[in-house]
Amino acid sequence: MKLKIKFLYKDGPPFYHATYSVLVRTVKENLRDVRGLKDLTWFSLAALNRVNSTAGKGLLILYVIKPSMMTDIQNSTPLCVSQFKLEEVLYKRWVASENRDEASQCLSVEENIPNESRQ
Repeated sequence: MKLKIKFLYKDGPPFYHATYSVLVRTVKENLRDVRGLKDLTWFSLAALNRVNSTAGKGLLILYVIKPSMMTDIQNSTPLCVSQFKLEEVLYKRWVASENRDEASQCLSVEENIPNESRQ
């Protein structure tokens, strides 16, 4: 099985194993044209997450947003890179047993309610 995923290293491969696998998607500014991979489904995200978790890596989805008015000629030169926008999404599965402290903090909302509203 071959995945179209790149690896992101802190300080390079000789020093650390890759912390994240990076899924790069190119999107036009109007978000209608997604190139490279098929639409991500919950099933495909769960599968990618399982593979990455087994390997001890996180999944980082990087959207490269290309200006909608950019022509193919403009896109063929390195000068176009400054016009791209990047948006990153760190995909992480929430596991209740591993995050009980966070869950209890979310549930203890009452401590932040002012006295006037408790009456």
